[in-house]
Amino acid sequence: MVFAVRPSLVIALAAIVVSLALAYTIDEASCGKPRFIDPIDAAVAEAMKVAVKASDRLSNYYAPNNDAVRNIYTSLFGLNSVEYVLNVFNTLLELPQDSPWMTIFCNEDHLTFTPAGNNTPAKWYDKVNNLYEPLIASNQVEQADPNIRPCSSSASKMAYTYNNKYIVLCPPTLEIAKTTISYNPNASRAIPSTGITLANMLAKDKSGNIFSHQPLTSLYHTVSCVLLHEFTHSMILGRNMTDDLSVTDGNLSVKAYQYKEAHQLALENNTRALHNADNYALLGAGLFFDKYFWNEGLAIPIIPAPGITPIEASKNITQNATNVPAIS
Repeated sequence: MVFAVRPSLVIALAAIVVSLALAYTIDEASCGKPRFIDPIDAAVAEAMKVAVKASDRLSNYYAPNNDAVRNIYTSLFGLNSVEYVLNVFNTLLELPQDSPWMTIFCNEDHLTFTPAGNNTPAKWYDKVNNLYEPLIASNQVEQADPNIRPCSSSASKMAYTYNNKYIVLCPPTLEIAKTTISYNPNASRAIPSTGITLANMLAKDKSGNIFSHQPLTSLYHTVSCVLLHEFTHSMILGRNMTDDLSVTDGNLSVKAYQYKEAHQLALENNTRALHNADNYALLGAGLFFDKYFWNEGLAIPIIPAPGITPIEASKNITQNATNVPAIS
């Protein structure tokens, strides 16, 4: 099994320049064919840019004209101290520089099922890192058949982290990664394309109105936001490390993924919101799209289209919520 230790990344945003010697590895055996290494590298860099921008905007939380920041923050974290959330983003920006702090896999071939024995529960065996991991039963399918690994248990599962330092990207995330690169048969490396990345979406949105009425959930489905979610599970955050918590939906308990559930978690118990990974990924994405307010998870341009006042835009957003245009 071959790993590549990734080089240092230098990220510049506005007046902020952050030098990050990110020591992480990508499993070349699983991510090299088809070639996902380049888009994953780019997504890690973009995730760090999201953290930089979140840190910058949260640092000015109390500024008089920062209503857009306070709007999305309170919808996802309620009245919790902004300093706690800011510290999580800042910790991600101070990741170890001397030794790899995470490894990214693009499939689950390195995990094998070990049946229960005398007085020992069934486990996964990670043959690459030579460690045993408890079964990750995230839904009833896995509980019924523990041989089913997490990615294959749900067609919509994006990724997961185990042992707080190993990330597995599932097929839906890898499909997004495929859109971010194109291939030149005469080139040795992938060539960036106009695929699904936050940077490409921002570049498209020169007017600050193109994503009007779009749900935040649809805009944050990028490899970088998936990775940001997973990074907050890292043991490097110590006591601030996140989990994937649940909320009540009718008679069901569902994971607090995506805006509706993350917002509900903040309403039910805003202290628990501090420990839910998707609240951070959603906040990061929302702050990255800095030309919008986020009213009930839907985008309202800070500078409305010609002829529409901010109040009219706010009134219209609920009426248009059921007819959200797709990203093109």
